[in-house]
Amino acid sequence: MHATATQPGDSSSTADLDSFTAIDTGGRNPAGSIGFFIAFVAFTWSAFQLYVSSSVPFWLAEELG
Repeated sequence: MHATATQPGDSSSTADLDSFTAIDTGGRNPAGSIGFFIAFVAFTWSAFQLYVSSSVPFWLAEELG
């Protein structure tokens, strides 16, 4: 099998890369309730991660018993 090397300035490789990135990012713009749900889950997960990594759980355990 013979592989050809493309030069960094090759216009065909740039066009292929632009085409690939356009296809790859096309499905990442959800709208409506699905977009809200994804944003809500992402925010909730990040808030949970901050809560777990902080000293708040230990403080709550001391205060609430």
